[in-house]
Amino acid sequence: LVGRAAPELFRQWEALLSRYDLTPPAGTHLIFSAPGRYSGPEAERYGLRALQRHLKVLSDRPVAQRPTAVEYACSSLGQLDDILQPLLGVRPNYKQAPRMAVRGAFLEGLHKPPHVKGAAARLVWPSLTASLPAFARGKGMLTIGGGKNTMTGPSEFKSQQLKACMAHNIAADPRRSATLHHVKMAAGIVRPLQRGGPQREVAPLCAWVYAGSHNLSGAAWGKMEAATGSDDESGDEDEEFVVMSYEVGVLLLPPEPRPFALPWVTAAAPYDPTEVKPFSTSRYLAILRGRDSR
Repeated sequence: LVGRAAPELFRQWEALLSRYDLTPPAGTHLIFSAPGRYSGPEAERYGLRALQRHLKVLSDRPVAQRPTAVEYACSSLGQLDDILQPLLGVRPNYKQAPRMAVRGAFLEGLHKPPHVKGAAARLVWPSLTASLPAFARGKGMLTIGGGKNTMTGPSEFKSQQLKACMAHNIAADPRRSATLHHVKMAAGIVRPLQRGGPQREVAPLCAWVYAGSHNLSGAAWGKMEAATGSDDESGDEDEEFVVMSYEVGVLLLPPEPRPFALPWVTAAAPYDPTEVKPFSTSRYLAILRGRDSR
């Protein structure tokens, strides 16, 4: 398209890029989402289905090279039915929760030692108190203008359901402690950052890392729905994989684990979101308007 619309510009970029080796390293995969309803092999190309397909190779690796936890940082949360079981592998406890396999897409290939307690998937989300200094600094941070939430944090009901997997998002670099993140990033962690000792590691050992535009939602990652026009007279409905937004990201899945510098402190410390309030724009505005406190 660019070549036809602007041939001279295309030639300039072609000449510039030809100077470099753009071959991606082994284990680099494009993870993208495109709105539509998919079934069969076509569904494996998009969102969480594509992520799972690539992560399956981890099951064949030695236990010492497989992740023991997954940490996922994002800036928006979707419907609980779409994220708890399909993505995080967390069983909901509300009555209307649909029946489905518990193991989430992010946990594909994970090895959780029997002695390790707590959720294997951690939702890395800043607390309200930790985030307030970012807003106090003025420019250089995310704003809450435009009539939309910059970070749509979990409601009180969502907080109840996410108690098992919420963890603090604390900037790994102190210079970023007064900023509010807008990252969409996940990591399959084999060994977290070691704090202390004569040989301090600079980054956690990870089996894989994803970075891109996918927030934690069924709209972005995709979800299963009854197929359009499916015949349910027998009681069985055909299902389709449904994606509702355009997203793109890169999955780095090296042949063996390697250190990756993450923007948050890992292992991310768990917290109870019903006691320590997670950040959300609505909670922040309530403080400004004198309707709430920390």
